[in-house]
Amino acid sequence: MRATDDAARLWPTSETVFGPTRSLGGNPSNGSLTISGIEQTGTPQSATSGTTTITVSGTDGEHLFCHTVHGAPTCVLLDTGTIGITVDGFTVQVTYGVDPDFTNTDIVNSFVAGFTGGGSPVTAVGNGTSFTLTSIATGAESNYPLSITNAADFSVTDPNSTLTGGQDSHSGNDTGTITVSINGSPLSPVSWGRAAIRPRLPRRLRRSFRLRSPHGR
Repeated sequence: MRATDDAARLWPTSETVFGPTRSLGGNPSNGSLTISGIEQTGTPQSATSGTTTITVSGTDGEHLFCHTVHGAPTCVLLDTGTIGITVDGFTVQVTYGVDPDFTNTDIVNSFVAGFTGGGSPVTAVGNGTSFTLTSIATGAESNYPLSITNAADFSVTDPNSTLTGGQDSHSGNDTGTITVSINGSPLSPVSWGRAAIRPRLPRRLRRSFRLRSPHGR
C-alpha cells in the first residue's frame, strides 16, 4: 500500500514481501569428543579345526546265526542293526550282526575307515572303543553339526552333537566398535582393532558425521 502527499509524491506506508526468508538470529551448537585408551594385544592365534570324540558302547544281542567251525556247522544267536553318524551332511553307517566276533573296536575301525574315505569333511583316528573326528577345514565354521542314529545293541555317544574348538585366526589385537549419538540418534558405528588403530579413529568418526548426521560438516 502506498500514499501520496500534495505534491503527488509516493512513499510506502506498509509492504508485504513474499518469498524465502532467512533467519539471522542464533548460533550453531558445537561440541568435542576425546578418544582415550590403548589397544590391548595378546598372543596371535592360528585358525584351528573343530573336533569331537565319539565313544562306542554295548554288546551284540542274539539271533540265529549258523557258520562252520573246524568243518562242523555251529549255530549262534546274534542280533543285527545299523549305526549311523552324519557330520555336515556326510553319513557313515556301520552294520553289525554278520560276524559273531564283531566288537566295539570293530565298530570304531569301521567308522574310522568310512570317515577317511573320499568326500569326508573330517579325518578320523581310532583309540580302542572311541574315535576322534577332526574337521579338515579350519575356523569357526568348521564346528560342523553332528547327528547320530543308534541301534538296539550298540550305540555311539557324542557329548556336544557338534564339533567344537574350531576358531578363526587372530592377530592378537583387540577389536571393538564406537558409536556416537546426537540428540538420541546414533551415527554409523566405527570399528577399531587390527589396522584401525587410535590415530585413525577421529578421521573415521568425522566421516560418520558427514554420512549420517544432519549436524555434520
